[in-house]
Amino acid sequence: AVWALRAVSHYVVGSVLEQQASDADERVPDRPDVSEQAPSSFLHDLFHELETDGMDAAFNFGLDSLIAGFERLRSSTTD
Repeated sequence: AVWALRAVSHYVVGSVLEQQASDADERVPDRPDVSEQAPSSFLHDLFHELETDGMDAAFNFGLDSLIAGFERLRSSTTD
């Protein structure tokens, strides 16, 4: 249980740091585009979907995935 708590803690802290960095990036005016080539339309659509869903949806998906994995691990060790 302590390993699961530690993993969730690291996930939460990492997510907060990413969100803070993203917020800071949005405040930087006129960032130059470092890529030489535009992403494919497939990647463009994926990035757009991620932006539309927002960071909360991404965080919740990740946390739900961790919890589901812990539950599966627990059930496999008690069988």
